[in-house]
Amino acid sequence: MLACTTFTYHGKLQAEHYVQSLLEHVSKIVKQHIPSQALTALVLLGGYGRGEGGTIQVNNTYLPHNNLDLLVILRRDNRLAHWSERLNNALSVLRGNSSIGIDLSVISDKQLRKSGCRVMWYDMRLGHKTLLGDVDFVPSLTHCKLSAIPDWDIRDLLVNRGSLLVINQILLPLAKQRTIAKTVIKHMMKAIIGYGDALLFFLGDYHWSYAQKRQNMAERKDVDEAFRRLYDEAMAFRFSPDYERYLCLDLAAWSRQLRKILACVHLRCERLRLNSEELTWETYLDQAIYHSLRRDCRSARQLARRVRDRLTQRHSSEQRSALGGFPGSLMAVRDYLPLLLPAVIYSDFSTTCCESSYRQRSRLLLNSTSNTPLAIAKAYLRAWRQHLDPNLSYVLEKLAVSIEEDVL
Repeated sequence: MLACTTFTYHGKLQAEHYVQSLLEHVSKIVKQHIPSQALTALVLLGGYGRGEGGTIQVNNTYLPHNNLDLLVILRRDNRLAHWSERLNNALSVLRGNSSIGIDLSVISDKQLRKSGCRVMWYDMRLGHKTLLGDVDFVPSLTHCKLSAIPDWDIRDLLVNRGSLLVINQILLPLAKQRTIAKTVIKHMMKAIIGYGDALLFFLGDYHWSYAQKRQNMAERKDVDEAFRRLYDEAMAFRFSPDYERYLCLDLAAWSRQLRKILACVHLRCERLRLNSEELTWETYLDQAIYHSLRRDCRSARQLARRVRDRLTQRHSSEQRSALGGFPGSLMAVRDYLPLLLPAVIYSDFSTTCCESSYRQRSRLLLNSTSNTPLAIAKAYLRAWRQHLDPNLSYVLEKLAVSIEEDVL
């Protein structure tokens, strides 16, 4: 176990000791269940891995605020699902007694060496702590560098955070409950940071450190001042959350104002990604589909995958039309779903998102029988759960939220 290290941004001793104790327990459980010859490393990622984790003051003490993000790296590809289930079951008691979440994933060292660079692997290589095993393994992943991160991965980062605002659309009517209101606030802060991170990337100013990104954003004169201020406040919240400052606000009005600002950031990111200064939400879907197909159909293998996806997805004639005909219909739901987010969360104030064919096409692609914002939001989350993140079910269950279609 690491000694004399720092896990949190502010370095509050009570929070540091709490994190250290949790990690010692996790390490003990991993050693009990994973043979030493099968383990490459147990790695701490995220804010605490960077030494920039958040802390919150509760009465007269400080506690960690963010989840622990842990990665178990094994020497073999086989039985990864088995080891993941075994470890997560073994952690259930510790999770129940912890004030913060403990997220643990399992991957093989071969997968990490062979897989393409992703922003999370870049962040991990330069901001992590190895708790068990080979301390040199993660630094050896030199292919995980900033210049190798694909633009669609950053697009997906933004969309992932934007999807929290879709969940908020369902939570906001319940925000009189303090726990729900705090979740809404936390989602907003994560979204602001995610959008800001994406913008920094497309402006060539991304960094693995939260603190450095905060400074980089503050120094950007080509970014709207209102958003720079939001990003700075969200980073301050991440390091040391002050819920009381926001609980007194009209969260529905604040959400609307925030989404209006984020819509501009999102559009700017996509203009930079697609190299189209004249891009609007009205033209976005067709241009994004064309860009995706041009990128992914450069080889016979990639084209074959697209054709296979088309045969297995079996889009309806209306959906094929919504995707622009035959070329677009080669896209699987997981490929075009991130392209529909703007129509879902910016529609109540953006005429081009609300009244355009873009929104109607999105409704068809999401299989929503209603055109109301809430119905489309639920349809989007159902598709997200089915095609991109089955763990969303557990999140929604914890929040006691249903995304099933309303029956008239």
